[in-house]
This record gives sequence, C-alpha cells and structure tokens, in this order.
Amino acid sequence: MIGSCPDIEFTVVKLAQQIANPLNEYYQTEFHLYKYLLNTYKYWIIYNRLSNESVVVHFDSDWV
Repeated sequence: MIGSCPDIEFTVVKLAQQIANPLNEYYQTEFHLYKYLLNTYKYWIIYNRLSNESVVVHFDSDWV
C-alpha cells in the first residue's frame, strides 16, 4: 500500500480488521480518527519542482 499518511492508514486497517465484532474502544478510536481528520484537512505540503530544495526521507529498515 502506497500512501502519504501512514498514521491514518494504520488506524483504518486496524479498525477494518475489527469490523465484524467491534468493541467500544474501537468506536472511541474511530471518533478520534474522525476528529483528527476534521482538524487537519486544511494542512497541505506543496512541492515546487522549480525550487532548488530537495526532499530528504529517513526510514528505519530494521523493523523485523
């Protein structure tokens, strides 16, 4: 899965795994995700291809 919001993707996948038998804690998690999305929908990252700035990405490859 390719995406730009791994925190949201992780939460959605975990909620989807519990859809057959949801508990109260999953409703609370869904509510928190909903609030997060409502409060952050206007944040954008805009990349200008003509600028001399570069995007640097760091990741931890030993999650095994």
